Amino acid sequence: MNVHSYFYIGDTMSEIKAFFDEKLRSHLNDNEDLVEDIDATYLFNVDNESWYVDLTMFPPVIEAKTDEADCTIGITSEDLMAIANKELDGMSAYMQGKLKIDGNMALSLRLQSILEFD
Repeated sequence: MNVHSYFYIGDTMSEIKAFFDEKLRSHLNDNEDLVEDIDATYLFNVDNESWYVDLTMFPPVIEAKTDEADCTIGITSEDLMAIANKELDGMSAYMQGKLKIDGNMALSLRLQSILEFD
């Protein structure tokens, strides 16, 4: 386990649930300007689960569900955690085929600011 990581990289859905419900929610709640600047919706299809992130309001809504979104992201749990842990760059993940994007491509460029925490 990387002690500098926010999460142990594995494939359990409980880790992904903790990432969205705790870490991502906390990060976005602490960054109102970021949420207001992005002003869009994302759907993350991670392994066999879907997470809807609505950044059109503050506080943002993060739910385990499928819904229409401005930008849909397909990624494995391992690669999502690697991006969050700054072990994988979002652009590199896309270029390597590890990150699938559907919808507004410009919003996908904002992923690094959404998924990386200090």
